[in-house]
Amino acid sequence: MVRLKVKLKVLKGARAGSEIETVAIANTGYGSDQLEVALPEMLARELGFLPELPQSTRVEKYLSATGFAEVHYIPEALEILVESAGRSEGPILISACISATDEVLINDRLIEELGIILERPGSGLWRFSDEPPLNLRESEEPERW
Repeated sequence: MVRLKVKLKVLKGARAGSEIETVAIANTGYGSDQLEVALPEMLARELGFLPELPQSTRVEKYLSATGFAEVHYIPEALEILVESAGRSEGPILISACISATDEVLINDRLIEELGIILERPGSGLWRFSDEPPLNLRESEEPERW
């Protein structure tokens, strides 16, 4: 599994303007038409999205491996950048969904937009798309919320 160090800047809600660093899973199984990140509830609280949700929040149904779930979807809620070994990519404007997960997940479109290539996902090896194929980077340790 590939885990990336990310910096999230809050654009909406009670803590707009604040930033937090965390680790996110590059999850190609998380498909969406939008650039999105799935946030655990505990992190959503830390970012100021809970208990009072930002005005533009809406409830949506998402299909996961365990079936349908309702999530709180906050459009254009954050900016994200990926940081690794002295290099960063971003910031990119993204939407957030608050879900029942204990790790941050970035979706397939966002992985692509950040220029992330998953070379050996089972071993946690990846690179930026403009780097040579042998310039592999290692995953970060998990951060659970």
